Amino acid sequence: MKYFVTLTLGLLLVTSIAFSQISGSPHDLSSFSGTGNNYYSTNQDQICIFCHTPHFASTTQTPLWNRTNSAGPFDTYWSTTIDAYTQANTPEVSGVSKLCLSCHDGVTALNSLLYNGSMGAPTMANNDSLITGTADLDDGANGLTNDHPVSFAYADAITGGDGELVASASLPAWALDETGKVQCSSCHDVHKYGSDTAHQPFLNYSKQGSALCLQCHVK
Repeated sequence: MKYFVTLTLGLLLVTSIAFSQISGSPHDLSSFSGTGNNYYSTNQDQICIFCHTPHFASTTQTPLWNRTNSAGPFDTYWSTTIDAYTQANTPEVSGVSKLCLSCHDGVTALNSLLYNGSMGAPTMANNDSLITGTADLDDGANGLTNDHPVSFAYADAITGGDGELVASASLPAWALDETGKVQCSSCHDVHKYGSDTAHQPFLNYSKQGSALCLQCHVK
């Protein structure tokens, strides 16, 4: 019983910390966020429901995912300096990056949820249900070709042997997903906006002096 109580309190603490870091940030789409956020609901006061639900969640996405899948496919970045893949074999967006695009593809509505809860379908202020501007990553004809490549195996990039990447064993834990791939989460933590401008928006590490880039790149 003591172990159960300790574990429960620990989970509640982690949940509380995550909630406090999202509340009031651009990822807070609830009606509580108010006009300080460009996108917010007029009738849904739950913060987490725009991504997660404890009931009726997706059976193909985790954890407890509450969003409809982004349609795709996506045209991703390639250049002659990339060793991880060829132009004819660019990887399809997968994993957590595809979850990000269920908001940031500029096509899937922010209020397109699998389960709306007791409040009903969220209505968005000013009818702003689609992300536009710099947060729309799949921007028109360019797709993701003007964004950092994602969903490729870091080990494949290392194989090129040009010495411009940090060894996999020396990378921080957040740099790669569980399959060893670079994803949106390699730079961003969706649950932590950042306490100062050097860590915003939602960055895993300070961008001051390109410190975030230098976690993987040797320059």
